[in-house]
Amino acid sequence: NNSKIIVPEVFGEWLTMFKDDLLDIDKALLTAYYVQQQSSQKEFKTSDINAALLEHGIKLSNPSRDLTFLTKKKYMFQTRKDGKLSIKRVSASGEEHLRTLFK
Repeated sequence: NNSKIIVPEVFGEWLTMFKDDLLDIDKALLTAYYVQQQSSQKEFKTSDINAALLEHGIKLSNPSRDLTFLTKKKYMFQTRKDGKLSIKRVSASGEEHLRTLFK
């Protein structure tokens, strides 16, 4: 399914589109995708994901580890480095996985 994933403006609305029993890595992925879609460069930093999760009261035990895992699984990849910061983007396989999480 290659149809574009439509991301609503409001994060809470985005969250309601997904199953309730998501793993932390899935929450990290859907948050990363949301933040990426809101960004003019279509990318994100780990700190953006942490901020978005905190802002919406979503507690992950270890967001950095989750993002590292997602990168290893090739669900996201680094687009560039900005000093010590790794700038990332959700990959096509990450989008495919995201599609499996919708209600």
